[in-house]
Parts: sequence; structure tokens; C-alpha cells
Amino acid sequence: MRKFFKTPDGQLLEIDSDMNLSKTNIEEYDIKTSKDTDVEYMPIITKTSRGYVIKVNEKEHDEECCESHDGTCCKNRVIFIELDVDNLRMKRFLAEDEKPEVTFYIPHGKKAIAYAYSTKGGLWSSTLSDEEN
Repeated sequence: MRKFFKTPDGQLLEIDSDMNLSKTNIEEYDIKTSKDTDVEYMPIITKTSRGYVIKVNEKEHDEECCESHDGTCCKNRVIFIELDVDNLRMKRFLAEDEKPEVTFYIPHGKKAIAYAYSTKGGLWSSTLSDEEN
């Protein structure tokens, strides 16, 4: 299982090491998952004939909230979407105004895992196995 960590300045790190982080100010980041595909921020994997489409569930933008503040209070921004197919990883960083949907043209595998990281929702993961097609 992959391990992610959060630095004091809010950066997300992945560390593939058995190093002891107990005396550092880096804390392990919990990856959220759900069996309910309607959960907000959840990356949904769809298998296509040429690869996979990953779409992140997002909440409708609340214009009233943003009018009363600087506009950042209610805005969710998906930073990246990553797909791991049988340990082959591809990551796509999204522009600020880009829809949270990415198509990865990659051969199908036995197990596909999608990760999505957003400013409000944090890090979410979902899995699609061969048996679930």
C-alpha cells in the first residue's frame, strides 16, 4: 500500500521508504475511500476500449458564498488525478479552470487504482478490478 504524508506547509508527499519519520514534523496522510460512488471528491473509474476515464465527483459551486468572501472559501480545486494500473503510474496535474476528468490511454490491467487530490476534499482513492467490469 502506498503511503502519503503531509508537510507542515500543507504539501502532499509520497515516500517509498521505511525511514523513521517519528522525529519529524511530517505526518501520515489518510487516504479516503468509499463504496458509494456518489460521494463528493471520489474519483470514479470507467473502463473504455482504449484505456480508462477518471472523473472526480464535485459539488456545485456556491456563488452566494463566494460573493460574500474572496471567492476561495467554497471553491474546490482538483490538483491532480493519478491512475495506477498494475503498478504503472500516470499522473495529470489540472489547470485551475479545468474539469476534473482525465482520459488515460493505457492498456487494461488486472487492477486499476485512481487517486484524486483536491484543495477541499483531500486525497481520495477508488479501485476497479477485473472482476468488477
